[in-house]
Amino acid sequence: MPYARVATESNEWIVREQPETGRLVIRPFDHECDSMALVTKLLRRAAASHETQRECAEDRAGNAYARHHYAVEETCFVAVCGGRLAGTIALQGPDPASACPHFRRPDVATLCRYGVEPSLQRRGIGRALLSFGNRWAAAHGYLQLALATPVTERSLFDFYHAQGFSLIDTVRCAGCDCDSAVFSRPTLAGWPCFATSRATHRVRGRR
Repeated sequence: MPYARVATESNEWIVREQPETGRLVIRPFDHECDSMALVTKLLRRAAASHETQRECAEDRAGNAYARHHYAVEETCFVAVCGGRLAGTIALQGPDPASACPHFRRPDVATLCRYGVEPSLQRRGIGRALLSFGNRWAAAHGYLQLALATPVTERSLFDFYHAQGFSLIDTVRCAGCDCDSAVFSRPTLAGWPCFATSRATHRVRGRR
């Protein structure tokens, strides 16, 4: 079943009916009703589910919020199923201080702090979050959506390839003791027909 927009600005609220999990809602993190501590715990559990790079992934999950507080502004979104936190993703624009040249490009949005509750993995929630990230990036005028993952996570390589991402670089991220593989994919805004039709339209809300 296709996505249904339930908010008019920046396509920030998405509802999808999942065959196995029911109604999935992806919405902005709300400081009044959501808990960053619960989001961080989910990220730690999601990181721990990838045994080959558990230590590095947990370190990134545990410290990402603190690091980004001092870096570029990011927008956090949560995926909710049946009132339960099921996943999360954070999206941001170019990072001028990044060690990766691709992340510094003005036409590239980056996703980070991305994870799905282990008991709910392999049910389409991760794919829905990535699809949402792509739509968010396109709505804000970015031509590419990029991410980084530990180089030893070969199973994630296959997953990202299946979602249209290509491996473009290897970089050592701040605060990590291991190298990360950099993946990127074109957004809708990067497709010629879409870019042409929106050439004279300035998307509201781009940071």
